[in-house]
Amino acid sequence: MTYRRHMETFGQRLARLRAAKHLTQVEVAAELGLSRGHMAKMEKDGSKPSFEVLCALADFYNVSLDYLRYGNPSLETVCSILQDEEEIALIRCWRAMGSENQSLVAMLVDRLSRAVVTTNQPFKKSA
Repeated sequence: MTYRRHMETFGQRLARLRAAKHLTQVEVAAELGLSRGHMAKMEKDGSKPSFEVLCALADFYNVSLDYLRYGNPSLETVCSILQDEEEIALIRCWRAMGSENQSLVAMLVDRLSRAVVTTNQPFKKSA
């Protein structure tokens, strides 16, 4: 099993953020003092925003500049996902192993999660 991250363009990300707020291009453009045509061009990757517009968009959508421009989640977002030290240790272990072992672990996790869903019983941790 191979996990691939969809490479979303800046324009696609911008359109998705707007759609998630159930807003039109006209509404976002008016809020930011831009033309609808400029919003449309940015969403079609036909125009890149100035730094000022990029900052205004990030503020408007409450996302980091890194996320808006490159799709990278902010450090705060990543850290809020982690629950405890055990999860952090698992991530460190994952990063330390080679791709072959990562594939095996991913396959094992996939099978375990299917078994849990099928039986509706959690696996018990052995001592």
